[in-house]
Amino acid sequence: MKKTLIAGISAIAMVASLVVAGLPAAQAALNVPKNAWPTCTLVRTTYCVESVSVTPAGGSAIALTWLADGQNFPVDTATVTTSDSSTASDSSTVVAPVVTIPTLATGRAIAGRWTSADWSTQGLDLLGYGGLYVEAKTANEFVNHLFINVVPTLTDSANKVKIATQIDNNKYAANLDSELTISVVVKTGEIKAGVLVGVGTNFTGDYSTANSQSTIRFAGSPVNVPVAAKSSDCSGETGVAVASVR
Repeated sequence: MKKTLIAGISAIAMVASLVVAGLPAAQAALNVPKNAWPTCTLVRTTYCVESVSVTPAGGSAIALTWLADGQNFPVDTATVTTSDSSTASDSSTVVAPVVTIPTLATGRAIAGRWTSADWSTQGLDLLGYGGLYVEAKTANEFVNHLFINVVPTLTDSANKVKIATQIDNNKYAANLDSELTISVVVKTGEIKAGVLVGVGTNFTGDYSTANSQSTIRFAGSPVNVPVAAKSSDCSGETGVAVASVR
């Protein structure tokens, strides 16, 4: 079976092939930030991740909140009192379905996670991870080609965030839920995208500009991707994948 070489460990990946030819000669050369882009703020309004949402199968879109490494949602300490002293008893028995949530390993530390206060109650934790991280960065330090990867995250008791990885192969990200549709909006500055390529099912991508600043939007569901260890494994029929990442 022919294997595919994937640069990165994401389950949904988008590549923006940057077209910088045709800029006026007097205009400065485009210099896309080479490190992972931060979340957009009032101060950082370009070359940043603006928003992330997920839509479960048959459900509605859930807007996720960015929590930086070390942060968590505030605890609601409000108490509710009532003057109704009546009591009621119910002798019926409700048997809840047994759901086994897999244990995942952890990889490198990251800046934070996109998540929801209702992540578990919405059933988003069924594959073991507690949030998403969108890593937008150039392919390497020599080019302006942009890669945007979505990977799962785990958070420890101190709210330190790491990439969730496969137990038996922790160099690679754990699988994302194939039933989710993940939507991402990235502010891409002066980038002029010539081609958007998505790895996922039902992928949609959009590039737009306003006031000379561009935005890339994409959405799709995770799909299994064989990962090759070296480029020669992508030639012929003898290549072997070192991992399969969804």
